[in-house]
Amino acid sequence: MQQGEVLLQQLLGKIQANWWDFVLPKLFKVYDKNQDGKLEFQEFIALLQIVQKGSLAERFSLCFKLCDSDDDNQIEKAELTKLLKVLNRMFVKEDATKDCTDFVDMTWNKLSKKEEDLVTLAELHGLIIDTPLLSSYWNL
Repeated sequence: MQQGEVLLQQLLGKIQANWWDFVLPKLFKVYDKNQDGKLEFQEFIALLQIVQKGSLAERFSLCFKLCDSDDDNQIEKAELTKLLKVLNRMFVKEDATKDCTDFVDMTWNKLSKKEEDLVTLAELHGLIIDTPLLSSYWNL
């Protein structure tokens, strides 16, 4: 391993929280720009910058990318619900399945979407900016 590279398997082995099983591979996919299964030091720093000091828009964009499992710049209700559950366990440490489901239902309703419809980053971001309750929720 070259200096400044972080291997996915090494991080997975060192981190014990269950939510990493879901989040970490997606983070690697988003930030491993050359898709070699390693994070260069600069890629890792870029990720930390967003997580620690990123704007609401940057953090929201990162969360959206984590939801978008097929990289089509659209997410399903189930994808967003799953991410919110993971983030809730990470930050709140309790089960809020109903709250996460209610939040996603409210989001889909405000966007006049049907259950099976997909939502784009631009649609979701616009709604969040225009809705104080949603804005406060995403201000992790």
